[in-house]
Amino acid sequence: DALPIYHQLNMRHLRTQPVRLRQIMENLIANAIRYQAPQRKEHFIKIRSCQTDTSVTIEVEDNGVGIPEYAGDRIFEKFTRFHQDSKGSGLGLAIVKRNIDSLDGTIDLHSEASGKFFIITIQNTLSPLQSEATL
Repeated sequence: DALPIYHQLNMRHLRTQPVRLRQIMENLIANAIRYQAPQRKEHFIKIRSCQTDTSVTIEVEDNGVGIPEYAGDRIFEKFTRFHQDSKGSGLGLAIVKRNIDSLDGTIDLHSEASGKFFIITIQNTLSPLQSEATL
């Protein structure tokens, strides 16, 4: 079955490290695919973004199994998994967090039985050592 990915991207010229942003998005989307809720007939991933002159906010939402409330910030630790039948290595969200930290960003998680919702904010600026890229 195909998993629809809905997106509403409002970004112009984003000044960031494209490799790090790609790793963030790949891991969040892979987790959304990996942890679909089997009891649901329809699954989705929604990606939205909003950009200002100094930052960009990206929201990634899915209607998968969610993450247990007790997990807290432990979800960003290496080799941490919270689902018994997990097929992952427990590295995906640790990679996401490391890349967001490298971009001077933040990540927040809202998780419920109906799925999860990540809100990522990264700076829309480059340090002198970074190279500019248009995404």
